[in-house]
Amino acid sequence: MEKSDANEPRIFCDLNGLVFGRRYLPTNGTTDDLAALGLTLESAVGRRFVLSMPDADKDDNPGTLGARGSVVFDSEFGFLLEADEEFVWLLEPRT
Repeated sequence: MEKSDANEPRIFCDLNGLVFGRRYLPTNGTTDDLAALGLTLESAVGRRFVLSMPDADKDDNPGTLGARGSVVFDSEFGFLLEADEEFVWLLEPRT
């Protein structure tokens, strides 16, 4: 992830909701974050986001995992969050 990603809004992505590949099911946290941006899953398709999830490292230090991605529509599964890359630890706290 690069500093330019700071311009992309963050939306929640539950990494436990992996469907296949790098595609994840959206959750209430996802739709709440989108609603705060004035968006729905439908209107967010194709837009760029930082997909993020609060977590803790092996020493139980809190942090946030993140990856660039977008909302996509899959004919079999419906709306999904698709990460472009592997999730990494973000240095800045979620705001």
